[in-house]
Amino acid sequence: MTSVINFTRLLQTLDNDSNPNNGILLREYRTKLLDASLLDFKSKDFVFNIENLLGNTLVDVDAAMKHLHYTLELSTDNMDEIVENYITLYHESSSSENLSSSSSIAAIAKSGAELFSKCSACHGTDGMKNPLGKPVVISGQDINELIDILKMYKAGTRNNHEMGALMQGQVLGYSTSEINAVSGYISTLK
Repeated sequence: MTSVINFTRLLQTLDNDSNPNNGILLREYRTKLLDASLLDFKSKDFVFNIENLLGNTLVDVDAAMKHLHYTLELSTDNMDEIVENYITLYHESSSSENLSSSSSIAAIAKSGAELFSKCSACHGTDGMKNPLGKPVVISGQDINELIDILKMYKAGTRNNHEMGALMQGQVLGYSTSEINAVSGYISTLK
């Protein structure tokens, strides 16, 4: 249980806007601060090490767990996906193989970059290319906006610049986690 608590506290502490109620979004500059060797969520020194590294205190245990429980209670329609994402993130961050190479956060960023590789044919490797001559530069857009846009394309409810069918085909197979990952990656492009 200590590992889950520490993991939850770290995610909520690193949240971009310090408001986990609107989702937890991690900016690249914050995740780069983390040394994978410090991400032993079971360690008795975890809180001390992370707080020293970040230069501030982690979110309070009670607040972090209250938010986690609240989120799980509210999300009964996609409970399986939320639990699966938490378990996946936890296992990625606590497995010795991944700890030796990168944190789970870095793995998510890498996943976003890998997913974006299929987008780069139209949008360019830096997201600055106008796809098929359309005036759409995606580099550096707000992550929340990107998530919403990709979800609309996936649902078939967006058709900007007559690109709806093409974009739907690109994101139809993406899970919510993959949409979040690729959106996070695109938002860091400059």
